Amino acid sequence: MPNETIDYAQREQEVLSEVTSPWAAAVAGAGIGCGMTFTAAILALISAGIGHGDYVLARLIFPFTYFLAFGGSGDLPSNSWMFLNQRSAGGVAGHVTPSLIVFALAQFPTYGLLIGLWAHRGWRAAAKTAAFILSLHAFVVLLCFG
Repeated sequence: MPNETIDYAQREQEVLSEVTSPWAAAVAGAGIGCGMTFTAAILALISAGIGHGDYVLARLIFPFTYFLAFGGSGDLPSNSWMFLNQRSAGGVAGHVTPSLIVFALAQFPTYGLLIGLWAHRGWRAAAKTAAFILSLHAFVVLLCFG
């Protein structure tokens, strides 16, 4: 057996390309995201308390939807974001509309789809994509609590 150096990154890429296509990995990621969405939606609904809750979990789990519906902290209907939100997201200022619910339910499948697409290029690419998504998510969470 000769002493050959093994390029593990290249071998990982070869194995990944043999096992799955980029779209199969993306669909698998979206499927995982769909599975996460059910639990996340239940937790957000519990936090919302049928409109009388504190929305803390809703802000943490679905910050994009919360921000579009309420802008920032959502304390005042006269928030400067309201006019923009009402027009761009199809929402009504201070309310979570059906279009925003669909937007929220698509959040985790979209995360999974993006990570899955990059996972085909290797775990480092998937990790970088996940880190970017997490950073963006965290930034919007901060806006929701600001």
